[in-house]
Amino acid sequence: MFARSVDNSKTDMAMLQSILHEISQRQWSITMKVLCSSFDKDMYNHILNFLGIEYVDDEWYVKCIQSSNFVLGVSEDVYLELLLFLADKWWSHFKKTNFRNVLLLKYVGLDGDVSLCTINEVLQRNAKRLLLSFLLNDSLNSGRKLVITHAHCLYHWLSQKYLSGREVDQLCGFMPLVDNYGCVTKKRKGVLVPANGSKWVGLIGSNSWRDEGYVELGEDYLTAGNFAGVSTPAKQLIMFLRSHLEASDVPDLSPPNAVIPTMSAPLTKQNTFLLLDWIRNLKQKRSHMPGNFLNCIKEGRWLKISLNGSPGYRPPSQSFLPSSSWGHLLQNGSVLVDIPLIDQRFYGDEIIEYKEEPKTIGLMSEYGKGCQFIGKRLMSQAASSTLTRGNVLSIPNFIKFLREKLLSPEDFIHSIREGRWLWISHGYRSPVGSVLFDRE
Repeated sequence: MFARSVDNSKTDMAMLQSILHEISQRQWSITMKVLCSSFDKDMYNHILNFLGIEYVDDEWYVKCIQSSNFVLGVSEDVYLELLLFLADKWWSHFKKTNFRNVLLLKYVGLDGDVSLCTINEVLQRNAKRLLLSFLLNDSLNSGRKLVITHAHCLYHWLSQKYLSGREVDQLCGFMPLVDNYGCVTKKRKGVLVPANGSKWVGLIGSNSWRDEGYVELGEDYLTAGNFAGVSTPAKQLIMFLRSHLEASDVPDLSPPNAVIPTMSAPLTKQNTFLLLDWIRNLKQKRSHMPGNFLNCIKEGRWLKISLNGSPGYRPPSQSFLPSSSWGHLLQNGSVLVDIPLIDQRFYGDEIIEYKEEPKTIGLMSEYGKGCQFIGKRLMSQAASSTLTRGNVLSIPNFIKFLREKLLSPEDFIHSIREGRWLWISHGYRSPVGSVLFDRE
């Protein structure tokens, strides 16, 4: 006797083909044979109706599975297809059947052995996790494909409201992952989104968190998937993992305690603002910024500056972002030292919106710091005997210039008054204690 399966939709046939084949291979005692899915199509309905081939009774599925070793005997891929099929057809076909009392659901007991239980047992114990514990433990000891399938299952179970967000969060915390090398990993302290298309790889270049126990997700999580006839659009799974696994990207990542190689070369405008956003986010969260991370940003030559109109790159610790027009006044009024000002034509007005972040990475903005910078550079020249007579004569002119612009010269004077740069009759001395006679 032949019969058709539940219905003849293409999706269900694709799901059930392998399942029904597995069952029919084992059910020699059952006289009813299920029609091959290649014949069970709309175009053949008139022939099947003429031959009197009807749809199978819903209880037939119950009898097939109940009287066989199907659940423990088939591959995990086929078992997952069966669960997804039953979940999809539960309300329309199987709710009133005896499936509730079939040993259908796998779980791992306290002794580590795989056991079976019924749906009614799960409902009575309020133990929905029995179903999921098998998937978790099995995927821990399985290959790449099943681990990816596990993530897709959690995504679809959440989207279909079979699980709550809280339950998914807990399950994701124990879920094994496939890393960027294609290896299954069970332990991690943090998770990075895949490098492809990420912000962190554009800013940092490589996984600087590897030594700190972070797992970089493989690209399998970015691609579209079709498991047991259920589709996941491209990049949808990674969005799910960002929400429930806390897979992170810059600027939401905790910084590594490592020197970042890209900080030793010029950064693009986009990456500069990404770095500042990262610093801002860390400050708002009051997150710790490790010494290696912060120092390489402060001392790296990645910041574009303007030096008397000529472009260049300097570390933030040697550059200025003036809070007003004093920077150009000092740069224009001083013939002593060139002041490296951040190139605002390159970065635009957006750079002004960052107030505290530039200070954190060592960028100077106060007028007093600018005066001190000029003074220290002069004293450095004096120590190396490169301070010229013209430089010395320009010092009082610069002090006069500052006063004319209503800017205090005190920070500049304080930075040079102890230096031994003034030539007197007995050699170089500091201005303190020296005497300048008038013409009389």
